[in-house]
Amino acid sequence: MGRNKLPIAKKLFRTYVVLLGVGFLILLTGTVIYSGWLIYRNITQTQRQLNRNINRNIEHYFQEMDDFSMSLVKNKTFRRVALEDLPEAYRNGQNTVGYFSKLYLEAHEMIQKRYQVGVFTGGGDYIWMGSEYNIRGTAQEISEFYPQEDRDGSMTVSYREEAAVWDTPKVMLSRSFGGNGLLYNGQAVLEIQVEAGDFKEEMQTLSAGKNDGGYRLYLQNDKGEPIYAETDWDAGAFLEANGWREGSYRKDGSYIYVYPILDSKLYTLYTVSYFDYYKRLLRFVAVVIGYFVAVAAAVIWVSYHISRQISKPIHQMCRELGQIDLEKGSVSLPADTDILELNLLSGAIGQLSVKLKESLAHILTLKEHET
Repeated sequence: MGRNKLPIAKKLFRTYVVLLGVGFLILLTGTVIYSGWLIYRNITQTQRQLNRNINRNIEHYFQEMDDFSMSLVKNKTFRRVALEDLPEAYRNGQNTVGYFSKLYLEAHEMIQKRYQVGVFTGGGDYIWMGSEYNIRGTAQEISEFYPQEDRDGSMTVSYREEAAVWDTPKVMLSRSFGGNGLLYNGQAVLEIQVEAGDFKEEMQTLSAGKNDGGYRLYLQNDKGEPIYAETDWDAGAFLEANGWREGSYRKDGSYIYVYPILDSKLYTLYTVSYFDYYKRLLRFVAVVIGYFVAVAAAVIWVSYHISRQISKPIHQMCRELGQIDLEKGSVSLPADTDILELNLLSGAIGQLSVKLKESLAHILTLKEHET
């Protein structure tokens, strides 16, 4: 059996669709790969720069707290009043207002920076300069908050829900100090405190822009205690499981980035879902798909239009050939087309039909003479 015969219009249509489609697909594939790579590189660079900027902002924030802490630790007047004069007056039942005034004069920057100051004197007393100024003996030993091995003069960052003299959550930077300005590993501990609500506002300000990309920020101290978190994800457990190593990780459909700051006293962690991370790339792919569908439709329409333009005069010539009746004197008329070859073919068929008519007339004339 012979193969199925297809109209020339269909063959032309398929040919043009394949040729135009393959050419466009090659061009589109190259463009998408190159553009996608550029977008991916831009996403990666933007994410790294964003993390660096936020880390720099957070580190600067705590560095200011640390500088203020060191200025008080090195201040002779502050040390003498906080560790000697004020506790002695308190134990002797004397008026302490004058001593608090002296402490305020030395620590007046705390008002501008919205800091609060707490001092474990090492003698069982706790001085607090916050919404109110007071000193009291506390039943909570200093060792409950600051083990002896941690009182080496280096700073620590922590989060505390409440204490003997205040009942609102606070983020604090603390360090041990003594009566001598060179003795930073003394028994007393100085706390520079920030209200947790104010700290949250500061972190949101310092990390402005990250939530546009779906990022979440977490802060952990070097003991694995949470300082700040935007969800209930256990960042401390993640750090423990991964050996506190700096780097990027993939877990549960998210990228996780870990950075130590403040000489590894604090760790910043960022999480972002794959979808949020590649959102820009996905938008680009969606645009490309839409563009591809539109161009594919245009290619199909153009191919159909071209194939119809070519096949129409051929069909016309076929109809005219079928209508040739030499006995009645009808001949084929040239088809009107802008394709040179088809015009030549149509003209040749017309000339052929005229010659056939003349030949038939000549034959009929000869037969008449014979009879």
